Amino acid sequence: MSLKRSCRIGLVCLAGYCLVTLLAALTVNERLFSNGCLPAYLKERSRQDYSYFFRPFRWVPWSWTSWCFVEPPIMLLGNQKGKFPARDGSSLGPKPIPESGEWQFSVVQVRRGIPLFFLPYFACTTSSGTHFSVGCRWDDSDHYYIFPRIAIKALKNLKE
Repeated sequence: MSLKRSCRIGLVCLAGYCLVTLLAALTVNERLFSNGCLPAYLKERSRQDYSYFFRPFRWVPWSWTSWCFVEPPIMLLGNQKGKFPARDGSSLGPKPIPESGEWQFSVVQVRRGIPLFFLPYFACTTSSGTHFSVGCRWDDSDHYYIFPRIAIKALKNLKE
């Protein structure tokens, strides 16, 4: 089998997995978009936290990007030490924003009882305080997921 054919098959498999995972994610919430996971103060707000590059999307309601997935996420790779408890306190997961010089690659189980469907999350914070994250981010204080998400921010409160 040629390299070109192998790449095509790999891309088709990856696209198929992504599509099936998205369809599984859509069955998690009662409706297409969930207000059930959001705290009251976010239910009627739009995404005003988007950076300069994503300003055209500031009209998007929080409910369109918020999900109720299995908590906590599972860190597969990384040197991040910070942990947080799930809502029921049964297990610990990685904090969504790593400390300076730390990084993580985690996955989020979309539905309990279906172990095949996961959404990825990658986050890193440089030693100079620039944070980058992409994927399915867990909000460890209000216990909901934000997907899709991409962020590049300068953190202000770095430990010296």
